[in-house]
Amino acid sequence: MTRSGAAHTLLVVETCAETLALAMEQAKLHGFSVITAPDPHVALNMIEMASPDVVMTDLFLPDRAG
Repeated sequence: MTRSGAAHTLLVVETCAETLALAMEQAKLHGFSVITAPDPHVALNMIEMASPDVVMTDLFLPDRAG
């Protein structure tokens, strides 16, 4: 699916506020629209609702859920 004229959407799944802020800042500088999720369970719902173009996650999230 392509979106003409619209920014691509990035979903960031991250528990660390500092890392999340850095990822959001960099993504926005590169023209991404950013949505966030604090854990994989919320991320799955966000994927269904928002259909992001890219998902960025920490492989070492709590409970080995990354």
